[in-house]
Amino acid sequence: MPKITPYYVAGYTAEGVVNHLPSNISDVKKIYVLQHASEVLLTSVLRQIRLHFIKKHNLEVLYSALGRDYLDGLIIRSIDVAIVVERVVENMDQTGMEVIRLANVAPSTNITADEKTQQHIQQHVTDAFRFFKKGLSIHDDLEQLYIQQMDFKKANDIGKELIQQIFVQSKHYQKQSLIRQRLFGTNTPDGAVNVVEQLIQPISTVYYIKGRAGTGKSTLMRQIISAAEARGIDLELYHCSFDPGSIDMVIIRELDVCLFDSTAPHAFFPSRSGEMIIDMYEKTVKPGTDERYATEIADISTAYKQEMKNGITALQRANQYRSKWEGQFTWLEETVVEICTHIVQRFTP
Repeated sequence: MPKITPYYVAGYTAEGVVNHLPSNISDVKKIYVLQHASEVLLTSVLRQIRLHFIKKHNLEVLYSALGRDYLDGLIIRSIDVAIVVERVVENMDQTGMEVIRLANVAPSTNITADEKTQQHIQQHVTDAFRFFKKGLSIHDDLEQLYIQQMDFKKANDIGKELIQQIFVQSKHYQKQSLIRQRLFGTNTPDGAVNVVEQLIQPISTVYYIKGRAGTGKSTLMRQIISAAEARGIDLELYHCSFDPGSIDMVIIRELDVCLFDSTAPHAFFPSRSGEMIIDMYEKTVKPGTDERYATEIADISTAYKQEMKNGITALQRANQYRSKWEGQFTWLEETVVEICTHIVQRFTP
């Protein structure tokens, strides 16, 4: 039964837009770039292509930070094909990629670009980055509070024990690990969203890493990453959609193992056999820290949440202008099936 693996390659973070597409298509032979002024049209085409292939092929579906109404692309590894929207390759080396100009089959020459609308969109997105960056700065204060109360030796010992559990029967390969860099969620006009449940559903062993800011969750995962790389084992690394320098999830498909930062805004709990919690706060932080610093923690958390809310609001305002812009293209929806047929013919054996 073919399966869908959803994830994000691009996201809105405190450091601006991040794009992890390159590591996901580095070994794909045929890369097609869909070009058109309408993101809605591009998404409609991608959905139609997905319907064409889903019955026979596993698909990787690239969700979009623009919101639930958009997609960034599809990867069909069984036929060595990736189809992505132009936006996610703008700053990449496009050598070897084939651009499919949808205006050839869905003309948009009678549509005049509204530069002012585009300027409004960019301004609100820029505002969102500013709010997220300020939120990260506030969040760093919370991390420092907990770091000062941590037992780093205990944290290191947890990592060593976990490495023994995960890699006890693993092979050692004489090769470099293939590493896919991704996001399991991001900030969008719909709020902070994620696809955690879909990603962990097929994995039999899942570690839910609990804790507070600065209690070593990302560091623990980096210990596992280093152990896997030392053995030449391939990895999927899911970066934090807020602080892109941090790792929020590691999937080792060869070992059927997943570890992820199971704290707000993506807090989940075990519900199946093979799922377990590792609580870094409970195991490594001086008892009573939450109670002792309750006022400071509450103040920092309130300020942080307000900046994140401001950032999401800015993305929502950008989306209002984007929707207005996209309204000019609704008539092109009638051409989607024709476009899909035209594209699929290019790479169907």
